[in-house]
Amino acid sequence: MIETEGKTKLQMTMDPNNLYREELYTDFKVGRIRQLTPVRADGGPDKNRKTVFIGETQVRINTNDIIPVQCDIEARNLLEAVEKFPEAVHMQMERMVKEAQELKRQQDSRIIVPR
Repeated sequence: MIETEGKTKLQMTMDPNNLYREELYTDFKVGRIRQLTPVRADGGPDKNRKTVFIGETQVRINTNDIIPVQCDIEARNLLEAVEKFPEAVHMQMERMVKEAQELKRQQDSRIIVPR
């Protein structure tokens, strides 16, 4: 239990059946890949679950603005994740653009033009 300023109590428990060891790999140029390896509560490897790979990079959209991009990479191992990194980032960027276009469309439809 966590108490904040003596007022709020939050109940938090970690799931011992859903633990991962995190390792970070980078090329110091393009981005990095987080490898999340499933482990048991004793820290040993959990062979019943898949390793998760997450790609991270930053895309400069103009001279002042940089957008962080994070994407899941479907891969069996680190080398495969490295090979699939560019396509996974590209697909995530496409999703982000579509979401931004949809948000803009929704906002534009809310504008009331006086007559």
